[in-house]
Amino acid sequence: MWYALEQDRNGNHYIMMNTLEGRVKLENMRADPRVSLCVVNTYHFVTITGTVKIIENKDTAQKGLHALAIRYVEEQEANRQMKEVT
Repeated sequence: MWYALEQDRNGNHYIMMNTLEGRVKLENMRADPRVSLCVVNTYHFVTITGTVKIIENKDTAQKGLHALAIRYVEEQEANRQMKEVT
């Protein structure tokens, strides 16, 4: 699952993730917004717990997805992928 550590206008940090409508994880988060994330790197890990804020705005979601794609693949590939999902 792609993720990114982001910061809002007030300086608060949050983890951004993106998923599609109809996915089980989205339905689970709607039912119970308490979440945890564990990132593992060989012998090190970090676990974060918190409450999810679901953003349903399509434009905001698309911008977030594009930012995540750029983080994980080259920008040209990210742009190509965005054309496929919009």
